[in-house]
Amino acid sequence: MKTHGEEILVFLEREKSGYCDDCLAEKLGIQPRQQVNAICRRLAEEGIIARERAWCNRCERWKIHNYHLRRARPPREEARPEAPRPPEPDSKGFEKHVKVYFERELSTNLSSRVPLRVGKNLEHKFDLVSSDGSIVIECKSYTWTRSGNWPSAKIAHANQALFYLSRVKAARKLLVMRKDLNSRGDSLVETYVRRYQGLMDDVEIWSFVVGESAQDTEQGE
Repeated sequence: MKTHGEEILVFLEREKSGYCDDCLAEKLGIQPRQQVNAICRRLAEEGIIARERAWCNRCERWKIHNYHLRRARPPREEARPEAPRPPEPDSKGFEKHVKVYFERELSTNLSSRVPLRVGKNLEHKFDLVSSDGSIVIECKSYTWTRSGNWPSAKIAHANQALFYLSRVKAARKLLVMRKDLNSRGDSLVETYVRRYQGLMDDVEIWSFVVGESAQDTEQGE
């Protein structure tokens, strides 16, 4: 009987495209999902597979993909920009929509403004944290400037949130950003990922659109 590690290697070797940890876990029926993450990290350290951040066409978000090194890695696919959406909620309203969506999506209860240790003598209050502390979420309802330029000051705060997420101990760490397009059709979240993907490590970046109801909410990058 094959081990989970052997199953993952056989599967990746015959697949033309890489698979993220979540899709691997679902495809191979391996639970919990964290087991796939641990196995793939070990295989990457041993030089058997490569792990790179790319757009996942299956779950439609930016994730770390696993590639068997015997296969050539396909070029990364960019998500197509969508038409601009109507104005969305302020930061508190945005966080509320994110909370409702992820409580349903992840089947867990999320508490707001939970302090967690991020250093020897440092704590940070994270926007949303699951009751068991395994899921930590930061929410950023940022947009391009009115003239369609890069919002440097706001992005500095996003990078700070990224740093705190990288320091906390949790199975899943999510930075959820508002989906916003400028007049040229450039996505703020996609541009952010391209510029700062080297800082993201094991943090998932989500692009979030608030619809007329929580059911209309869609996940993106």
